[in-house]
Amino acid sequence: AGRIALTATGGSVQMAAGAVLDLAAQPGGGGAGSLAITSDGSQVVLDGTIKAQAAAGLRGGAFSLDIAQLPNFAALNQRLNEAGFTRSRGFRIRAGDVMVDGTTLTESFTLAADRGHVTIAGTIDARARYGGSIAIYGGNGITMTRTPILRAGATDSEAHLGLCFIQIRAPQSGAPIVWRAV
Repeated sequence: AGRIALTATGGSVQMAAGAVLDLAAQPGGGGAGSLAITSDGSQVVLDGTIKAQAAAGLRGGAFSLDIAQLPNFAALNQRLNEAGFTRSRGFRIRAGDVMVDGTTLTESFTLAADRGHVTIAGTIDARARYGGSIAIYGGNGITMTRTPILRAGATDSEAHLGLCFIQIRAPQSGAPIVWRAV
């Protein structure tokens, strides 16, 4: 499996319609590759085709994003679901709030909002053969609405493992963090 890294310093990452990022496994088998995107700008546009599917029974693609702000988490995440990024997803959002909505399907999920608040309103399904993991860090707190579903259990009946970990990291200003279930 290969790796593609797109890094923009002083700007945004923009993939035009018609462009292709192919991290998919060969038809005969294998796991998919990884895509890492870093931008100190606030815009990531992925209008082209992205492929990260794996052969049956093997691991899908891994995705990581390090960006200033993420205004539409659900739309990006839907693209990642369709592309086959089922091994892992890591998001580092340096400023601004993040609304985790829609459905996320991946074995390992990490989200860090350095100087923002995280609201969890969707489903994160991180179940995997030997157990998945979910880690969410909110520099200015985390709110779970009444609708989120977080799953990280083992799908193998022999494994009986799984980790669902939610951590609130205190903001640098030392202000108190309030956990709210709405």
